[in-house]
Amino acid sequence: MRIGETLALTWDDIDLEKAEVRVNKTQVDIVVDPSSKIPKKGISYGPPKTNASYRTIPLLPQLVKMLEEHREKQTVQSSEMGGSYTENNLVFCTRFGTDLASRQMRDKLDRITKKVEIKSASSKACCPSAPPCSLCQT
Repeated sequence: MRIGETLALTWDDIDLEKAEVRVNKTQVDIVVDPSSKIPKKGISYGPPKTNASYRTIPLLPQLVKMLEEHREKQTVQSSEMGGSYTENNLVFCTRFGTDLASRQMRDKLDRITKKVEIKSASSKACCPSAPPCSLCQT
């Protein structure tokens, strides 16, 4: 999955019982106030990059378990934050429930991949399998 597709996921896109995720949108960067001397940037959501990008991806049992735990942590965090938490139904969000920026996510992924000494997360292929594995298809 592309980073923008991942950051656009809502819990409605994930069926934990069927162990699948539906890709149907992507996060896009927008300019909120182009007339300003320093343009304000924002985040919006739009259709995936191509028609082929609309897809359903099966989830491994380990990932289903991780997502269930993540959802539970989000629920607890939301109730602890009270009115400071913005409920956007996003799977991946800040501790306040708001959008994560794709640039921040790319930077974090690049740091992790360097630490574990694998090819860049933005690389087109992570393994020599043909066709490419589900992790490196973008």
